[in-house]
Amino acid sequence: MPPRIHRAPLALASDGSVIANVHHVTGATDIALLIIEAVKRGTVFIGVVVPKKHRAIIAEAIDDAATEAASVVLAKK
Repeated sequence: MPPRIHRAPLALASDGSVIANVHHVTGATDIALLIIEAVKRGTVFIGVVVPKKHRAIIAEAIDDAATEAASVVLAKK
């Protein structure tokens, strides 16, 4: 199965960054050209979409981490 360009216009990173999909800016559909264009624009994030069968595991881990973070903050007076 050949790689495809994801059509989501934005992604949100856990560090608070908002990542724009270069495809939406350039309209390019060739992955190599998109990478070249992205590099020209600054910091690049390259990733893959997590399969649906693994999303529940990630959601549970994020929920656990958020619960721990909230308890640390709320425990401080």
